[in-house]
Amino acid sequence: VTRSLAESRGALYAVLFQPTLHFAKHWSRDESKMWHARRPGDGEEISRRAAALYAAAIPAVSRWGRDGHTQVVDLTRVYENTSETVYSDSVHFSGERGYAMLTSEIEKQGLVGEIARRYRDWESSPVTWAPQP
Repeated sequence: VTRSLAESRGALYAVLFQPTLHFAKHWSRDESKMWHARRPGDGEEISRRAAALYAAAIPAVSRWGRDGHTQVVDLTRVYENTSETVYSDSVHFSGERGYAMLTSEIEKQGLVGEIARRYRDWESSPVTWAPQP
Protein backbone atom coordinates (compact mmCIF):
# COMPACT_ATOMS: atom_id res chain seq x y z
CA VAL A 1 0.00 0.00 0.00
CA THR A 2 2.78 2.41 0.94
CA ARG A 3 4.63 1.71 -2.28
CA SER A 4 1.51 2.19 -4.42
CA LEU A 5 0.56 5.45 -2.75
CA ALA A 6 4.10 6.82 -2.80
CA GLU A 7 4.73 5.89 -6.43
CA SER A 8 1.38 7.33 -7.54
CA ARG A 9 2.48 10.71 -6.18
CA GLY A 10 6.13 10.45 -7.20
CA ALA A 11 7.20 10.25 -3.57
CA LEU A 12 10.14 8.35 -2.12
CA TYR A 13 9.75 5.71 0.54
CA ALA A 14 11.78 3.12 2.37
CA VAL A 15 11.16 0.17 4.63
CA LEU A 16 12.72 0.56 8.07
CA PHE A 17 13.21 -2.25 10.54
CA GLN A 18 13.43 -0.50 13.85
CA PRO A 19 15.09 -1.80 16.97
CA THR A 20 13.05 -3.46 19.67
CA LEU A 21 13.78 -4.49 23.20
CA HIS A 22 12.92 -8.05 22.21
CA PHE A 23 15.52 -8.54 19.50
CA ALA A 24 19.32 -8.45 19.67
CA LYS A 25 19.46 -6.66 23.02
CA HIS A 26 20.83 -7.76 26.36
CA TRP A 27 18.28 -6.55 28.85
CA SER A 28 19.29 -4.34 31.72
CA ARG A 29 18.04 -5.16 35.20
CA ASP A 30 15.43 -2.38 34.87
CA GLU A 31 14.21 -3.63 31.49
CA SER A 32 13.85 -7.18 32.78
CA LYS A 33 11.98 -5.96 35.84
CA MET A 34 9.67 -3.77 33.74
CA TRP A 35 8.84 -6.51 31.26
CA HIS A 36 8.26 -9.16 33.89
CA ALA A 37 5.99 -6.77 35.82
CA ARG A 38 3.95 -6.01 32.70
CA ARG A 39 3.66 -9.59 31.46
CA PRO A 40 4.32 -11.92 34.40
CA GLY A 41 2.50 -14.88 32.84
CA ASP A 42 3.69 -14.87 29.25
CA GLY A 43 6.40 -12.21 28.91
CA GLU A 44 9.22 -14.60 28.09
CA GLU A 45 7.13 -16.34 25.46
CA ILE A 46 6.10 -13.05 23.82
CA SER A 47 9.69 -11.81 23.78
CA ARG A 48 10.97 -15.07 22.24
CA ARG A 49 8.21 -14.94 19.61
CA ALA A 50 9.02 -11.32 18.74
CA ALA A 51 12.70 -12.20 18.39
CA ALA A 52 11.86 -15.17 16.14
CA LEU A 53 9.63 -13.01 13.93
CA TYR A 54 12.34 -10.36 13.56
CA ALA A 55 14.96 -13.00 12.82
CA ALA A 56 12.79 -14.48 10.05
CA ALA A 57 11.67 -11.14 8.63
CA ILE A 58 15.09 -9.53 8.28
CA PRO A 59 16.43 -11.77 5.49
CA ALA A 60 13.03 -12.02 3.79
CA VAL A 61 12.49 -8.26 3.62
CA SER A 62 16.12 -7.68 2.66
CA ARG A 63 15.72 -10.08 -0.30
CA TRP A 64 12.50 -8.34 -1.27
CA GLY A 65 14.27 -4.98 -1.25
CA ARG A 66 17.20 -6.28 -3.30
CA ASP A 67 14.75 -7.56 -5.88
CA GLY A 68 14.12 -3.93 -6.77
CA HIS A 69 11.18 -3.09 -4.61
CA THR A 70 12.75 -0.50 -2.31
CA GLN A 71 15.65 0.28 -0.08
CA VAL A 72 15.46 -1.61 3.19
CA VAL A 73 17.16 -0.03 6.17
CA ASP A 74 17.86 -2.52 8.93
CA LEU A 75 18.06 -0.79 12.29
CA THR A 76 17.19 -3.86 14.35
CA ARG A 77 20.64 -4.30 15.88
CA VAL A 78 21.09 -0.70 17.05
CA TYR A 79 20.80 -1.73 20.71
CA GLU A 80 22.65 -5.03 20.35
CA ASN A 81 25.87 -4.02 22.07
CA THR A 82 24.44 -2.39 25.14
CA SER A 83 22.93 -3.71 28.30
CA GLU A 84 21.96 -0.20 29.34
CA THR A 85 18.31 0.63 29.80
CA VAL A 86 16.97 1.89 26.48
CA TYR A 87 13.30 2.77 26.59
CA SER A 88 11.53 1.46 23.52
CA ASP A 89 8.20 -0.20 23.01
CA SER A 90 8.99 -0.99 19.36
CA VAL A 91 6.80 1.87 18.21
CA HIS A 92 7.67 4.92 20.30
CA PHE A 93 11.06 5.91 21.58
CA SER A 94 11.71 7.99 24.64
CA GLY A 95 14.84 8.90 26.48
CA GLU A 96 17.97 10.52 25.15
CA ARG A 97 20.07 7.34 25.10
CA GLY A 98 17.82 5.45 22.67
CA TYR A 99 17.58 8.40 20.29
CA ALA A 100 21.34 8.98 20.42
CA MET A 101 22.03 5.35 19.52
CA LEU A 102 19.48 5.41 16.70
CA THR A 103 20.88 8.68 15.31
CA SER A 104 24.41 7.31 15.44
CA GLU A 105 23.42 4.22 13.45
CA ILE A 106 21.54 6.27 10.85
CA GLU A 107 24.59 8.50 10.40
CA LYS A 108 26.95 5.49 10.29
CA GLN A 109 24.90 3.97 7.47
CA GLY A 110 25.15 7.25 5.52
CA LEU A 111 21.41 7.71 5.51
CA VAL A 112 21.37 11.40 6.42
CA GLY A 113 23.37 12.24 3.30
CA GLU A 114 21.27 9.87 1.20
CA ILE A 115 18.03 11.42 2.42
CA ALA A 116 19.38 14.93 1.75
CA ARG A 117 20.51 13.93 -1.76
CA ARG A 118 17.16 12.35 -2.60
CA TYR A 119 15.31 15.37 -1.25
CA ARG A 120 17.41 17.72 -3.41
CA ASP A 121 16.72 15.53 -6.45
CA TRP A 122 13.01 15.50 -5.69
CA GLU A 123 12.91 19.25 -5.04
CA SER A 124 14.51 19.99 -8.42
CA SER A 125 12.33 17.52 -10.34
CA PRO A 126 9.56 18.80 -12.64
CA VAL A 127 6.87 16.97 -10.64
CA THR A 128 4.08 19.32 -9.64
CA TRP A 129 2.43 18.68 -6.34
CA ALA A 130 -1.13 19.79 -6.93
CA PRO A 131 -4.14 18.58 -4.94
CA GLN A 132 -5.90 15.69 -6.60
CA PRO A 133 -9.59 16.16 -7.47
